[in-house]
Amino acid sequence: MVTIKDIAARAGVSVTTASLVLNDKDGAVRISAATRKLVLETAAALGYVPNVSARQLRRQGERTLSIALLLPHDSRVSIMGELITGIQRYLLEGDAPAKCSLTVEMYRAGELAEVSGLWEQTRFNGALLANLSERDEAYAHERRFVLPAVLFQRKSDLYPYVDCRNTQAGSDVAAHFIARGHRQLVVLVPRLSSDAINRRLQGMLAALAAAENATEPVIRFGEFSEDGGYRAAAELLQSGFEPTAVVAFSDQMAMGALFALRERGIRVPEACELIGFDDLPFARYTSPPLSTVAIPVQEMAHHAARMLLGRIVPGSPAQASRTFDMPLVHRATTVTAAAGGPNRVL
Repeated sequence: MVTIKDIAARAGVSVTTASLVLNDKDGAVRISAATRKLVLETAAALGYVPNVSARQLRRQGERTLSIALLLPHDSRVSIMGELITGIQRYLLEGDAPAKCSLTVEMYRAGELAEVSGLWEQTRFNGALLANLSERDEAYAHERRFVLPAVLFQRKSDLYPYVDCRNTQAGSDVAAHFIARGHRQLVVLVPRLSSDAINRRLQGMLAALAAAENATEPVIRFGEFSEDGGYRAAAELLQSGFEPTAVVAFSDQMAMGALFALRERGIRVPEACELIGFDDLPFARYTSPPLSTVAIPVQEMAHHAARMLLGRIVPGSPAQASRTFDMPLVHRATTVTAAAGGPNRVL
């Protein structure tokens, strides 16, 4: 086990200095910012995770801990409500081992290093990191955080995580279109740095490449929004290409594409099938109701919060990382072979 003495020796400071910084004692205010940073980075590099919560709980008895939901400032904040609902369900309705407050902190994508709370012990007791860009994910694995952290929709050998079977989901969507015999397939991809989206695309392309008589899809990139999906689909339709199947790697883009198809007079699903991703609450209320790949965000967030508290509060049961299935939910924008027509499962 790494000790404060080990950290002091590696950082070249006194044990007293290391202790003041790591325990956030009053004397720490007299230590320079450079020395504080050196001690904290050394502690992280050695894998030292101070149990600040344990000390606080012992000193103050029952108290409110603080956990943070960290999100990059991009359009994927559309899932924030689902994330918060899942976390709240655990904190307020589950068997959380301590009272907790939740802080939502935004940062610029690619600038996770600027979130000082991951290195200090005074802002929050642990963090749930969602929607990491490739750059931020690389940083997280190069510099281990001082505070407990759980990754959302990522796999990791360093941190506990919740993830989805994105590659399999892409393959499942491809299998549906292959079975339906589609040869004019369009894939709408959000213009984001996202490992999850990359895995969906890889799974889909691999399944299509392995199938007999399947054609290579047309791939279009757009903003992660209804307008982004509309523009990407409308520009393709204006070029003269009329797809028989469209998959959008977000429900928002799918809704925009649906509007573009209807504006062009292309009937969905009779002339063109459409599948989104996420199964956001509005998906069942589009016209027609949107077929989509479900991501169980609330259930994932509930488990992530349980995992995080298990690392913060002494004596809490350890929770293993978990990977969730992503079922294809057929509504009225796809045709199922079994039914011979739209499957309106809502």
